[in-house]
Amino acid sequence: MSSVFKVMTYNTRGSLGIDNIRSTERIAETVRLHSPDIVCFQEIHQRLPWSRLENQPKRLGHLLECPFYFHSPVNFGLGRYGIGIASRWKPTRIRKYLLPSQGEQRGLLELEFLEVAGIGSFRVFCTHWGLKVEERAKQGRYCAEKVDGSSLPAVFCGDLNEEAEAEGVRGLVEQAGLSDFNSQGALTFPSDAPNTRIDYILGRGVACTRFEVAASLASDHLPLIADIRIG
Repeated sequence: MSSVFKVMTYNTRGSLGIDNIRSTERIAETVRLHSPDIVCFQEIHQRLPWSRLENQPKRLGHLLECPFYFHSPVNFGLGRYGIGIASRWKPTRIRKYLLPSQGEQRGLLELEFLEVAGIGSFRVFCTHWGLKVEERAKQGRYCAEKVDGSSLPAVFCGDLNEEAEAEGVRGLVEQAGLSDFNSQGALTFPSDAPNTRIDYILGRGVACTRFEVAASLASDHLPLIADIRIG
């Protein structure tokens, strides 16, 4: 039987808290409190003027003491904006995709891990979907195709910007055969008074042995944490 590993997903809002305090250190402190093995991040900034030109992928990698894999579908001059995965294990393969998008370009990041000691082989996906209903429906179908592209177990994380009953999320779950680990429908946004859930940890070929929505004001989203076992 494989050991449990811990996955977190967290939209950091460029390290801007719900209280309008910008602090990448506070984001890292929130992550460290839960000791995840893999963290999927959304809204990561790299050298953007409105986040003080901070290189957040590099800073988070340093603070969390692990490699940070960054996918930046959006560029602003020398600055970049996107998603990322921090992992205690080195992936065997990294894939970066551009999602069908309207307006702001959205992305999907996939890390593949083979024969991790005591765990096994699996893939992790991180994404942040768009703001329009029809856009998210297309993004759901695209992501489902990528999850279906391999028989390896998969963990799918991200801010999908819609509720579980909406077309995009529902289509993704049904087409890719994913399970929603937030079985109680715990709310995730906004972090100071959550009234909706738009953040997800989903899985196929894996079991969730524990799920938590953690409290934090370091972003306007609450981080989600799941203990995962393959098989």
